[in-house]
Amino acid sequence: MKKLNEKKAKLKSDLNTTKKALATAKNKISELEKQNISQDGKILAYKDKQDNFKRIKSENEDFKNGFIEMESVNTKLSQEVKTLKLENTDYQRIKKEYGITQALLDKSNAKLKKKTDEIVSMKKKSSSLLELQRELSDLKSKNSKLTTQLNALNSKHEKLENNEKSFLNSLAKYSTQNKNLNKSLNTAQLTNESLKNKFDKLEELSSKYEVIEKRNKFLENQYNIVSEQNNEQKLIASQFAESFQLEKQKNKQLHNEILSLYSEEEASENSKSVVYRVQLGIFDELIDVEGIENLTTIHTQVQQIIYIAGKFDNFSSARGYLLEMSKKGFKDAFIVKF
Repeated sequence: MKKLNEKKAKLKSDLNTTKKALATAKNKISELEKQNISQDGKILAYKDKQDNFKRIKSENEDFKNGFIEMESVNTKLSQEVKTLKLENTDYQRIKKEYGITQALLDKSNAKLKKKTDEIVSMKKKSSSLLELQRELSDLKSKNSKLTTQLNALNSKHEKLENNEKSFLNSLAKYSTQNKNLNKSLNTAQLTNESLKNKFDKLEELSSKYEVIEKRNKFLENQYNIVSEQNNEQKLIASQFAESFQLEKQKNKQLHNEILSLYSEEEASENSKSVVYRVQLGIFDELIDVEGIENLTTIHTQVQQIIYIAGKFDNFSSARGYLLEMSKKGFKDAFIVKF
């Protein structure tokens, strides 16, 4: 604390000296400003004289003596202006020195503020020490209370030990009874296990029964699906049979037409001999039949074309020709007997 007070006193003395220097600098500045004002007045007077001189010169050019005097006055004024400029430079220098002293003063003020902050923090620390002492006294009082409570707990502990001894004696009695109960419990557990095994078997049987029921339901569903499909197939078969009969009738009609047409063509040659030919197919339009011998085309009433090729007196040669035509692409070809 003494060191802080000494530093504080030094800072105050430095501050006072800087304040005095600032006061002297301010006085000098005020004096220079007054001198500047007087010089400004002189300059204005000089300007007035110069105006008068010009006016006199314009009125009378012969009045040269006054002009010479005015020139001398002008030189004097110029000298005075030079002196004023020098004084102004001195004023600027003093102003700079004042700025430097002001900066030093600001630095010293900042240092002083820092030291005062340190003093305040130290005061706060001292107050915190007092609070710690108070807390210590509170802890001591609490400690005394806890010791009294501990003594009471020790007395209770002694009572509990006595109670524990009596409890152990009664526990020995109950242990013998517990052994008898364990024996009866073991017998009960054995019976329980046997019952549990039987129950597990029943559950297995019930699960198997459920699986069988599910399979039966699945089979019933499959049977229903198959029966529905069978009915659909029967309908399709009946429809197919009807269409087959119609196609068969059409083929008979076409065959009769072919026979009638061919018999008319071959009646002149030999009405008694048997001829085997190969029917290539029935087409809706003309096809490429280049290279096929003994080709006959028959146009039906339904705007279709029947192609018949070959002419053989035995079935085996007609069969060979049929195989040859099937290789050429006529897969639906068959032998026709005339």
